[in-house]
This record gives sequence, structure tokens and C-alpha cells, in this order.
Amino acid sequence: MIGPVPPPLNGMTVMTSHVLEVLKGSGIRAVHLDTSDHRRVGNVGRLDFGNVVLAAKHAIEMGRAVTRSRPSIVYLPIAQGTLGFLRDSLFFTLAERRGIPVVLHLHGAAFGAFYRDSSPWMRWIIRRCLRPALRAIVLGPSLKDVFGDLVARERVVDVANGLPPPARFDPQPRSEEGVHILYLSNLSPAKGYRDVIAAAALVAPRHRDVRFTIAGEWLSVREERAAREESRRLGIEDRIRFTRAVSGLRKAELFRSADLFVFPPRQLEGQPVVILEAMSYGLPVVTTAQGGIVDLVVEGETGVYVPPGAPGPLADALSRLIGNAALRSAMGQAGRRRFDENFNEHVFRARLTNVLRDALSAAARPAAPMAVRL
Repeated sequence: MIGPVPPPLNGMTVMTSHVLEVLKGSGIRAVHLDTSDHRRVGNVGRLDFGNVVLAAKHAIEMGRAVTRSRPSIVYLPIAQGTLGFLRDSLFFTLAERRGIPVVLHLHGAAFGAFYRDSSPWMRWIIRRCLRPALRAIVLGPSLKDVFGDLVARERVVDVANGLPPPARFDPQPRSEEGVHILYLSNLSPAKGYRDVIAAAALVAPRHRDVRFTIAGEWLSVREERAAREESRRLGIEDRIRFTRAVSGLRKAELFRSADLFVFPPRQLEGQPVVILEAMSYGLPVVTTAQGGIVDLVVEGETGVYVPPGAPGPLADALSRLIGNAALRSAMGQAGRRRFDENFNEHVFRARLTNVLRDALSAAARPAAPMAVRL
């Protein structure tokens, strides 16, 4: 099993940790090749000396690992960007040369766009790597066609993300009145946090008892300074609290103190872990219908969709929920039920284990000659 673990906290590292936990109790013997880069999240996808060294180091470690453990399959979460996929291509090549089938796992939704926008030589590399894949895991039914003809349709399976439920206990009395709106994600413009700031400036004059928390890791010091300056310019610095990336009890406290969750990404998303966490805490979700999010949030039942990059409609949706506590409660309860039924750790464990056992069985069967079209 190849993949990174936290820190930093992002969908890939969090889900790799969960997959490792699943494998511990599955009866499937697994060896983990840790591809973590524990620097800031802004280093992901960048071409720098450190990333080149890490890629070479991890490729060497994989060569040693497959020699020692002689695995039946290689499980590989894949990138959907040029530099990341070039690193992954080393793993594909090493597995192919040893005759080891690959089960790939896509944790995003933008692979089709990545392939279309790539150069001809990069598209050749992608085709060369993906066509022999034994299985390709995607996050939901809406993403079953994300690979196009790069992977045979019968080899694509969907396994929704799943998380352990939060601990249930009686919350402490709230120290502040009003409505608390939480945004939690890595703080890049593509994740929509700037739209939340702009929407907060529109919401604040309508509702004097509303406050916002924007939590996450900044891509750069410059990005953080610009966001804080923008909140001052808009006159809402007393209504927005910025906090760094949180985990464990601090994250739980943030979710428990919130009345609703907002996450309006502008980019295609897979299945954001933060949305699943918000649902597990019984929060209504205001988001955008980007990628695999449509498999999570049910419009009008567990949350509200708004157009990406549109602070006005975002502010209107937030105002509607701010002013209707009964609607917030109903949507939050529906979201928690949906999480418990479809996205808890037990459902995830069963689905992923079934896929991996099926792949192991397929790998053990003699394969018919396969033509690879380049």
C-alpha cells in the first residue's frame, strides 16, 4: 500500500490513514510505503528540489519493498496533476516490471480535465500507466466515468469515503449567543474561503448575532495577510475569527460549537472529508455542486447548493438558514442519518475490503493476454 499520512491534513492523507486502519482488521497482510511530505500543504504539486528528492527516495523504497514482501497487488492512490502523476508513474512502472497488478484509487474528481489539458507526451504516460490497472476505485456513482476510456468500465468501482462517528456526549452550554458559521479546509482560493469572507460582509448587516470561523492551513503567509486585510477593509474583522488547522479535540470543539457548515469550493472535488465530518456532527451544509459533492449532500434535505464563485447567492443561502433554526435542525438531523447509513467507517470498511479481496482473487487467476493500445 502506497500513500501519505498526516501532517499536513488533507483528503488524501486522512483517507490513507483510514485505509491503513481498515487493513489492520481485514486479515489482508499489508506493507505500507509512506510517501508523506510533512511540510506545508502548499508544497503539494510544486516542483522543487525537496519533492524531486522525495520522489526518488520513495521509488527506491518501493523497489526494495516489493523485493522483500513480494506483494500480490499494489494499492496506489493517484494524483491528478502533472508532477504528482509523474511520481506515480514510477510506481506503476516498478509494479509492471515485477508483474504486480495495480489497484488505483482516485480521491478527486478532476482526472478527466487533467488528462484533456495534458500535453501529448503526458497523455501517453497516463494511458500507458492506467490501461493495465486491475481495478480503479472512485468515490461515488457520479464519478464512474471520470477515466473515460483510459480504464475499462467494468474495472471501475465506487467506494465512498467513510469516517468513524464523533463521540456522543452532552455538549457544554454555549458561551456565546447567536449563530456560529464554520468553514474548515485548506485555505486556498480554489476552496472558496474568499467567497465566504465576501458573503460574510453581506450577511453581517442583516444579522447582528452571526459570527464566522475560518479554520485551516494557509498556503502562504502572503495569502493569510491578504485575507485578514480584506476582512478589515470590509469592516467585519470583529465577526470573523481565523484559526490555524485543527485536529482532535480542538476540531471536535469547533464542530460542536457551530450551527451550520459552509464549504463552497470553486474547483472539482472528490468527497471532501470536511463535509462528511460536518454531517456526522449534525450540521446543515452550504456548498457547491462540484464533482463528488453531489453524492454527499441532498439539496433541500441535508444542505443547500449555491453557484461557485458567487458570494451573493452564498450570502442568501446562509441568511435563510441563519433565520430558521428549525430548518437548520431538520437538515442537520437528516445529514447525520445520511452519514450513519452511507458514510460511516463500517460501510467504508466493508466496501473497500470487498474490492481488495476481489482484486486479490483476480490477481491470483491466470490472465488472458491483454492488448494495450497506446
